[in-house]
Amino acid sequence: MTRRTALLGMAAVIIGFGAIVAPAQQQVRSDRAGMPTIVQRLPYASRDWRLTLEVVLEGDYNHNYSRRQTTQDVIDLEKAVVVLPVAPATASSAPRTSDVVADLRGDRGQIDATPRTLDDAGRLLEGYPGGDRLVALDVDALTTHHLRARVQVPMRCWETRIDERRAFAQRWPTEDIEDLYPEEALSALQPERFIESDAPEIRELVFNWTGGDPHILQPYTLAKTLAAKVIEHYMPLDDRYTTLTLDGGYNFYVVLPVAGTYYGLRVEGAVAAATADQHRGPVFDLPNLLCAVYRAAGIPARVVIGYDTRSERQPNAYPAITAWVEFFLWDNANARGEWVPVDIVPQRAFASKAPPIQQPWKFFGQNEDSEWICPLSLHWHPPTFVMSEGPPLLWGWLPTPGDQHVTQRMRVLTTGLSKRGDDPPFDGTTERP
Repeated sequence: MTRRTALLGMAAVIIGFGAIVAPAQQQVRSDRAGMPTIVQRLPYASRDWRLTLEVVLEGDYNHNYSRRQTTQDVIDLEKAVVVLPVAPATASSAPRTSDVVADLRGDRGQIDATPRTLDDAGRLLEGYPGGDRLVALDVDALTTHHLRARVQVPMRCWETRIDERRAFAQRWPTEDIEDLYPEEALSALQPERFIESDAPEIRELVFNWTGGDPHILQPYTLAKTLAAKVIEHYMPLDDRYTTLTLDGGYNFYVVLPVAGTYYGLRVEGAVAAATADQHRGPVFDLPNLLCAVYRAAGIPARVVIGYDTRSERQPNAYPAITAWVEFFLWDNANARGEWVPVDIVPQRAFASKAPPIQQPWKFFGQNEDSEWICPLSLHWHPPTFVMSEGPPLLWGWLPTPGDQHVTQRMRVLTTGLSKRGDDPPFDGTTERP
């Protein structure tokens, strides 16, 4: 079975759960009495959700057709750690980390050695590129046919609007950005798996599109200009998922027949998109390419992978898994930065040429649909030394022994939450229901 291992490992910091917030987003929205942020979350257009991400590992099935017999391999572990994503606050969302719940189950139900809630004995790993976070679940000695890892994250999602007059007015910082930007923004300038911003192919695109001097344009103008170039350069094909074949291989060209169940996500990376034959390829590589181009031009950027809750009610109208880019814009007058959301996938669906730069774009900084979309992760594969059991699927594990004959699948579900006045605020906000 093909295994995907992470190419980029970063040290994770284990911290408590009672007061976790996303540092940059807290900074962005902390000055409530001063000038409003450039990107505004609309309080009258918000929804509260409980997002459930569930990964199931099953022992491989072995078919003996001559004898008409089927057997199933067992998952035999001395120990293991399973990691699942817990996305930080984004431009359009904020989780309530203190209420996150995670658990593991085997054939016999709840695994006692695993914490039921994060604030009980769980581990949240922080310090990954862009501010991403992982929850780690430990497994002691276990023999089972099925292993299910699940995390549930309550969050609030908002519709967003942008003040383009102020955005266009921002200039490049005159001070050293290492003294200004938070760590999550600085880390969003570095190359990583699928976002190969240091590759010659990416740098050549940026050179050609900017005349070799990206900073001749101010940050917001540059971000819009590069987005327009990426829209013209690459045509996404809507083949987002992979499906399992009978021989245990993975077919990269068939959309999954079972709604809500995923065996893998089709992701090839920014370089593949930059050099694609006939300039077309997987839809998820459109945001990958834009993110890599931003980083190569000196703009901190991250890919946000989300789940469209509307797909549960109208599966043929909305793709379930979606992805967009957020770039970091420094507000000089208020000495703070904020993440600006850019979703060029629907923009590219309108036309192969972007609107004029000075004209507002429907999905650049503003999004009328983002209250329906729950962020899952900032990485296609966890950015640490874990592996998946097939194509990238947001999760990973480190089993002992390492040779486990298993098949992976993921399910994502959401439940709308009622807003109660006594609920605690979401991370980085003071807003009450």
